Amino acid sequence: MLIALTGPGDDSDNNGVDDFSENDLACALGGCVLAGMLVVTGLVTAGIGFVSLARDDAAPPAPPLAPAPPAGGPPGETAEVDIRLVAPLPEMPCDAMTLQFAKQARAAARRGACDIARMITRRIAERDPRYAAALRTSPALARCHPR
Repeated sequence: MLIALTGPGDDSDNNGVDDFSENDLACALGGCVLAGMLVVTGLVTAGIGFVSLARDDAAPPAPPLAPAPPAGGPPGETAEVDIRLVAPLPEMPCDAMTLQFAKQARAAARRGACDIARMITRRIAERDPRYAAALRTSPALARCHPR
């Protein structure tokens, strides 16, 4: 690699003698060398790109994967759920968050996670003690018998 420094007539301190300036040193130590390396890297990258475009033995692209069918069956099919498996919640007024907690407690009790059902029931009791008392005695939590 050829590093071109400034030519004759570079008198940076005006003393009548041509000097090797700080700009020349910065260029020689990094700036010009770095720029030259970046240019060479760009040319090599472009060459590799052209070579890879010219290859004929490249494999054809893979076909897209078909979407998986939903777990319940083909689209439009309705799943039959035995309504007796979902125990009713107490029918008394409550806010939306309390109702959501009650549904979560019922689901936890149905799958046998009684500790979680009890914890959620305690959260319901903090929000609405009357609803929590009704939920504890309802068939929704019959499997767990909360403490």
